[in-house]
Amino acid sequence: MSCFSAPASSSCTLCPRPVLRCPASGISGKTSVVSNLTLVLAIKEIGSTMTSILGSMEPLTAVLVGVLHFGEKFGLDSASGLILIITAVIIVILQAKKKEHPQTLPHESIH
Repeated sequence: MSCFSAPASSSCTLCPRPVLRCPASGISGKTSVVSNLTLVLAIKEIGSTMTSILGSMEPLTAVLVGVLHFGEKFGLDSASGLILIITAVIIVILQAKKKEHPQTLPHESIH
């Protein structure tokens, strides 16, 4: 049974048992705190650029968990989306490396 009921008049009323809502709100609050704390720690340890790059790989993790654990279908649209994400991350990494180590042209000496 759902905690929300939607009668034909489309007005929603809450379930009279608030106990059913408490575990969900407790879990979401704890996971938000843990997520934000680990984000701050990651920024301190490896820097904002690497944290951002690793964070952009989250969709890959979500798809892998969905396919392997929950048995979701992996189609062409999922594959193309993952390829686009991985390509974008690689481009960002290469651009960051280029900025860290700019190539200098050898100076020609005039004799």
